[in-house]
Amino acid sequence: MNILFRLLITLLTTISFLSCASTQEKPKASNQYILTEKTPFMITEGHFQKWAAGAQGGGSGTHVFLTFAALQKNVSLKELYFKGEKTSLKIVGKNSNKYQASFRDQNRTITIMDHDALKEAVNTPPVKIPFTLKEDDAVLSYIENNELKFFKISALPEKPLIAYPSSNRNNKQ
Repeated sequence: MNILFRLLITLLTTISFLSCASTQEKPKASNQYILTEKTPFMITEGHFQKWAAGAQGGGSGTHVFLTFAALQKNVSLKELYFKGEKTSLKIVGKNSNKYQASFRDQNRTITIMDHDALKEAVNTPPVKIPFTLKEDDAVLSYIENNELKFFKISALPEKPLIAYPSSNRNNKQ
């Protein structure tokens, strides 16, 4: 009877462990970021351009410009991944096929280190993008027929730096 009881306990324990393992969440498939080869649009021009503010503390960053031949109604442009960051795309002008993505340099990030977890909670961790890109490559995310897709743009040319002039507070020349 004692052996039968131990066998029953062992069997129930094994079944409970197996059922716990089967209910664990499966990791997401790594193919959710597959790059498409063929797109429903054509990029006619694209480049990136660094900029720097003329005023101290004004910051710096990079603008990426993309111009499309035409966009179909079932296509919606979402985000651009560039130099380890991502941001949304904004249309330039009205009824235009030119879009801009603006990336601000993050050299002024302040990290708060404190014993109080609530004070440290304001720190924003860096976002790791799911693509390995060269310095002049970008990935465009877009929705086509309610499906999120990704397209790699290789070898974007760089235009010269824009150095914005400092403002003249006293209107002196």
